[in-house]
Amino acid sequence: MSITLGGVQLPDNMILEDELNWTGVAASSEMTLGGEPVIWEDAVAGGRPIDLVAYEDMGWLTRDQVLAVRALASTPGWVGTLSYEGATYRVRFRHEDPPAIDVEPLIPRPNPDRGTTTMDESSSWRSDRGGFRGHRHSRPSEGY
Repeated sequence: MSITLGGVQLPDNMILEDELNWTGVAASSEMTLGGEPVIWEDAVAGGRPIDLVAYEDMGWLTRDQVLAVRALASTPGWVGTLSYEGATYRVRFRHEDPPAIDVEPLIPRPNPDRGTTTMDESSSWRSDRGGFRGHRHSRPSEGY
């Protein structure tokens, strides 16, 4: 099955972390002055958190894929489509729960987005593009 986010093709072996942990029920509670709990529960119509994750041994993204996803995440108010294992989700980046995108390079290389590159004599530069992998970012009760 293919995985796409806003038209960007992603590796097929990425996973929706905590996919089955969301129940669609929201609850809040308070204590009365007499010490009794009052609990409110209701169904949540939408807004389920989704974390699309690639671990170190799978789901590597190319630099071009990372830049394309970062461009989507850098667009204020972006809402798009995530296609995953035949299901389609209308999604947005959770900028209120940073980082909205969290990646680490597999191969350290100069950062082309900055004007300075620092190297020493033992460093070597390669012209091939290094891949990127998604990085697992711990979030309470959880993306992509």
